[in-house]
Amino acid sequence: MLKSIELDTREVNNQGTPDYWVANVRQGQFSSRYTTNLGRVQGLNYGSKLLYTNSDWSSKAPADTMVKIGGQEVRVTAAADHVLTLSEPYLGASIIPTLTDTGITASGVIAASSLAINAPGTSIISNHVLNGAKLYCGGCSFRAEHSDNAATIKSATSLTISTGHDCHTDAVSSGDILYRRTDDPSNQNLYKSTDTAAATGALLTTRGSPDVYVLAHTATEATVATGYDVGTSVFTIDAGTNALNAATTGTTENWFVNGFGPYSATALVATDATDFTLDTASGGKAALDFNSATFTGAKMQVTATGTSSTVSAGDILALNGRRYKVKSSAGDVSGKFTLTENFAGGQLVQVCSACVSGVSVASVITTSQKVSVNKGDYVLVGGYVHDNLKIHVSEAQGTANDDTTVTGVGIRMGNCAAPHCPSGTATAIAPASNLALYKEINSNHYVGSKITETSQDVFQYVSQCSNRGTCDSATGVCKCFKGYSNDNCDNQNMLAM
Repeated sequence: MLKSIELDTREVNNQGTPDYWVANVRQGQFSSRYTTNLGRVQGLNYGSKLLYTNSDWSSKAPADTMVKIGGQEVRVTAAADHVLTLSEPYLGASIIPTLTDTGITASGVIAASSLAINAPGTSIISNHVLNGAKLYCGGCSFRAEHSDNAATIKSATSLTISTGHDCHTDAVSSGDILYRRTDDPSNQNLYKSTDTAAATGALLTTRGSPDVYVLAHTATEATVATGYDVGTSVFTIDAGTNALNAATTGTTENWFVNGFGPYSATALVATDATDFTLDTASGGKAALDFNSATFTGAKMQVTATGTSSTVSAGDILALNGRRYKVKSSAGDVSGKFTLTENFAGGQLVQVCSACVSGVSVASVITTSQKVSVNKGDYVLVGGYVHDNLKIHVSEAQGTANDDTTVTGVGIRMGNCAAPHCPSGTATAIAPASNLALYKEINSNHYVGSKITETSQDVFQYVSQCSNRGTCDSATGVCKCFKGYSNDNCDNQNMLAM
C-alpha cells in the first residue's frame, strides 16, 4: 500500500483545473472496474446479506455478478425483483430507506411468512399493505405477499409477507409501527463490474497467513466425541453420523480441529473411523489444549484431495471483500494453495449487543434476545474476544436458527483443563451486565469467488509493500524491512542480498 499522492505545483505557471483521485485503501485500485451504476440501494442492514432495491435489478445483477457497496466487493448469489442476496454479510453502517407510517401497528411477533397486526379499520389504510408493498417494522425489511384486497385486509389481524427475510421472531413487538419503505435520495449506490465470478467451494483461511485450504466438507466433518488423549495422541471421533470420508483417508491431507491446525495423521484413517491419531510434531494448536474429557462437539475437518482442478496459480479470487492472486497451487492431495500475500480477513460481525446473560461451563450461551447463528459457526463473547476463547456452535438452534440459547464447545472457555483454567477447573460466566455476541466470518467454511476478468484488465496484482515491509493502514505508509527502501519497499540494497 502506498501513501496518498502529493502533487507539487509550485513551479507550474498554468495550473488549470485540477482533476485527480486518490485511493486510500488497497481495494481502491479496483474501483475503476465498477463503472456501471445500478442505482440507489433502498435498504441494507449491517450484518445482513439481503440488499433491498427500489426497482427490479434481477436482470441487471443476476447471480454471480460482481458488485461493490460501501467499499466491499461481493458476489450476487441470488436475485429477485425486490432484493439481491450477497455472498458476504454487509459490514458498513446500516442503509435505511425512507419510512412512511401506514397507520397500522403490530399486535405480535413476526413469523417466517406472516406478521400479526391490529386490524387497519379502513380501506384507505389497507391500501398501504396490498400485495407487493415494501414494508418495514422493528428494524427489519420484508414485502407483502398475498391476494387479499383492501376490503378484506380492513378487518384482518394477520398479514402474509415474503419468506426469506432475516428478521428475528422477537424483532417486532406489539405496538410497533408498520411502515412503507421508499427511496432515500441520500443512500449509497450499488456498482457493477463486467467481471464474472463463481463460488470456490468451502475454504479454510487464517488471518495473517497466505495459505488457504480447500475443504472436503460434504459428509467429512466429524465431531470429537471424548476429546484428545494426550498419552496416546488420539482424537476420539463421533462417527455415527459424521463419516470422515467415503473412502480411506491417507496421511497427506491436512486436518483441523475447531479451526486450529493444520495437523496430519500418522496412519490411514478408514471409512467411518472412530479415532484419529494426531502427529504431535505437525504443528497447529498445542495438544494440551484439547486434553479434556468435556471437550465434546468440536468440529474436525479434512482438506480436499487436490486443488489443481479448481484453483490454479494465477487465478484471481474475491475473498473478504477484495481480490487476491493465487501464487501457487499444490496440485496434490494436500488441498492447499498459497496467495501472493497474507489473507486479511477473519473478521467479526456483531450478532447482538448487550445480549449475552451467561455462558455455562459446558459452553452454552444464554442470550436475552433471539439470535441467529448456524451449526458450524464460531462465536465469541464480548470481553472474551480471543482466538483461544472462540466457541464452535455444535448444535442447530430452534426454528430457522432463531433462539436464545447457543450450544457450543470451546477449548478454553468452559471446556478447558489445567493449566489454562483457574485451579484447573472451568468456571461459568455470569456478568453483572449483558455482553455482546460476535460471529467470526470469512475464515472457516468460507465460500469465496473465483473471478473471470474481462479484457479491460490492466491491473497489476502486487503485495502490500512488495512483501518487503509492513503497511500502516492509518497513514498508507510502508515501513520497510532491513535492506529495502522506497515508498513501496521495492528497492533492494546490499544488506538484503
